[in-house]
This record gives sequence, C-alpha cells and structure tokens, in this order.
Amino acid sequence: MTESASTRPCGWLPDPDLTHGAIGQSVAAAGVDFDAIDLPDTGGVPRPEWDPRQIGQSCTGHTLAEQGYGLTGIKYSPYHSYHWGLVHDIGPNESDLVDTGVSVSSVLASGREHGLALWDKWNPASPGFSVLNRPPALARISAQRANLDLVRIFASGGEAASESVCTALYRGWPVGVVVKVDESFDAAGEDGVVGPERGRVRGMHMITAWSYTTTMDGYRSVRCLCHWGPGFGHRGGVYLHPSRIRSSPYLCYARGVS
Repeated sequence: MTESASTRPCGWLPDPDLTHGAIGQSVAAAGVDFDAIDLPDTGGVPRPEWDPRQIGQSCTGHTLAEQGYGLTGIKYSPYHSYHWGLVHDIGPNESDLVDTGVSVSSVLASGREHGLALWDKWNPASPGFSVLNRPPALARISAQRANLDLVRIFASGGEAASESVCTALYRGWPVGVVVKVDESFDAAGEDGVVGPERGRVRGMHMITAWSYTTTMDGYRSVRCLCHWGPGFGHRGGVYLHPSRIRSSPYLCYARGVS
C-alpha cells in the first residue's frame, strides 16, 4: 500500500527571533568555508546509516541524534532533544507542551543545556514513552556525558554552502539540512532522486546529510536520511539536487561530541 504524504511528519519551525546572532551568518564567517580541496567523486560519514522512524514532529531531534551517532557510533535519543526543545519554545510548564515541531535555536539550546541522551534510555519502547513526556532520570543522566559541537548557519549559503556540505561529509561530519517538503520531495521514487524545488510546499523538514556522490552530469548529489522509514525514497533516504542545499534556510554542521 502506498503511504500518504500526510503520514510523513515535518517539524522544523523558523526561528521567531530574527535578531538571533547566527541569522545571516555566512558560510565563511561560520568557519566552515574549508580550504579548497580536490574532493573525490564520493565521500561521507564512515558508519552504517542509522535512521529511526520519526514519531510526531521531532525531525530536529532526529538529526541531532544521528549527527551524534555519525561522529561516535553511539545511538542517541531524538526524543530527549525534541522534548527539551519544546520546553524551550513553549515554556517551563510541561503540561502545556504540544507536538508542533520546534525552532532550531530551541533544539540547539536544549542540546547545550541537556546534552544527548542514550537511545536505550528513552525511545518508543521505553515505559511511559511519549514525545511530550519528560525523559526519565536515567536518560537525563546519560545526556550529561554527550554535548554536540555544532556550527549553525541561518541563511541560504549558495554555492559555498553546497561545497562546504560535501567537504564536511568528506571529513566525516554529518550535516543537518532543512528542506522544503514540496510535491517533488514527496514524490521521491525508489531511486530516491529529488530534483529542484517544485510545486506546493506542505512544510519544512530537517534531514541528515550522510554522504555525497558525483553524478554523470558532473554535480554532487547529497544523500540524506529522512526519518520516515525505509519505505520512503531509497531505503529511507533521498539524493538531493545541489540547488536544494544552496537554498536551504538552515544548515547545521556537527564537528564532535564531548
């Protein structure tokens, strides 16, 4: 049975505070405009892909957890980061939380303040699990040992962004990429190829860039994990046209976990 697009949630919200210090920051100013290198035709994170299916609007938490895994090989909980992002956006009264998605600055704030919890301490199989529930004490304790070092850019970076994403992947750094979920994206077939933006946009979605390959046309196509399960695209991922990277409103480079 073909899965409806309505069952594939998004969850990225623009940051309401347009004076946030990172907004408008160029790729070069962020320190990720790497020295020019002759990239090989393929490159990426040197680990098997890991992309648990997203529950609710938790895509931002999934990307942070996958970035941590890509750097360390340790599986982290997307829902720990997502929960504290909701708290940061909506307020400290956790009974008021609603599964609406969160702003990226809130997820990053939750990562700085609460770290990355281990997957086995808080996941859909855990007793009392809900995307809105406070992670249990053991999850919160495990998160104190893992802080993600991130560089974030809140602006379309053009060609420099596209090149920097591929260079980061060549160095083994997973990259968070925000994309428009439009008709072209939703229609990704079994080959996973997603061309330039086209058609109605139903939301914004944060996905995890994992590797790149050079096409016969000479451009670099970036493979991204989409958090929608293995039935979407090519084994759960897509191959983005570089124009999608160039126009992304937000990129997030992960450099280490400490």
